[in-house]
Amino acid sequence: MLLYRISNNRFLDAVIGKTVNAAMYLLRVLNRFIYSGKKYNNTLTIISLHKLGDSILTFPTVNYFIQNHQRPITLLCWDSTVTLYKFAFPNLEIDSVKKSEFLWGTRIASKNARKVLRSKSSETIIDITGSIVSVSLVSLTGYRKLIGFSNHYLKSIYDEWVTERSIPHLRDKYFDVVRLIDSTAEIDNFVLKKESTNFKGRILIHPFGGWAAKEWGINNFIALAKRLKTNYEVKLIAENSESIKDERITKLKTIDDLFYEIREHDLLIGNDSGPIHLADMLGKFTIAIYGPTNPNYCKPYGENNFEIFGNAECRPTTENYCYLMGGLLCDDHKCMNQLSVDEVYNQICKIIEKINAS
Repeated sequence: MLLYRISNNRFLDAVIGKTVNAAMYLLRVLNRFIYSGKKYNNTLTIISLHKLGDSILTFPTVNYFIQNHQRPITLLCWDSTVTLYKFAFPNLEIDSVKKSEFLWGTRIASKNARKVLRSKSSETIIDITGSIVSVSLVSLTGYRKLIGFSNHYLKSIYDEWVTERSIPHLRDKYFDVVRLIDSTAEIDNFVLKKESTNFKGRILIHPFGGWAAKEWGINNFIALAKRLKTNYEVKLIAENSESIKDERITKLKTIDDLFYEIREHDLLIGNDSGPIHLADMLGKFTIAIYGPTNPNYCKPYGENNFEIFGNAECRPTTENYCYLMGGLLCDDHKCMNQLSVDEVYNQICKIIEKINAS
């Protein structure tokens, strides 16, 4: 939120940008100096510190390096997404760090977190996180080349970098690191094959999202589930971290539980969230409700994925987020609140008719 306000002040943005870039350049020089005598092994480390949905969108990028590099590859991710990456890439060596090993709201890596990366002694590091989180992790850990995408504040720490894009899709943002190395690479050639499913009337509902502005509302989803139960088998779920106690909602303890529930159902209904991408990865139908985020930017690819959104004039149509920072600065969230249970229910019924017809 602070960066959002700074970026709207051209003078302040320019001053802070030059100052931070100078500090990033100094860190890069210090890294070369301190580790000038270090012996590196011929390995490649990929840093991917993302939540569930974004981690899935990095799969084509990770798959490219697996398919095109003979050198040993290690992926470094959050401990919460290890299961996900192991599922997608069972033969890939994976290391992890815990968010508790980061300071200032999990933004700045501690000494223990950096020790994990330093122990790899990788000659090249590919950063597909592109934030202060990954930059703080690589700082002064030793490497010969750092490649990644970034905003203009952090670019000077990279040996090779590409500007973080805002269109057309999140997965392209990550794959831009590949395009930096191989301009002929086509992302569709590295998308993982999905399982396939048929709709048998088993519906799963996940009523939560990455932040409150993206959520249609728990009571709306409960009312929607009641309507759908007249014709279908319906189950509401939530991650164990969600602070809600309602006997109508099944709390899941682990990501393995989430895998199981999605596999047991045919269709997942929810907000713009990680479980929607996981359901798509597992070959399930998905219906997501969008408000302050643009489905053209973050919706899973493929004909089995459908979206519902209102007609609020502030809804983003050309960028990922609405102009109020994805709803974080919004007071009324009308893009979501204007959607009634009847309207959403009717649209879902039409989508199910389309699914059955196909």
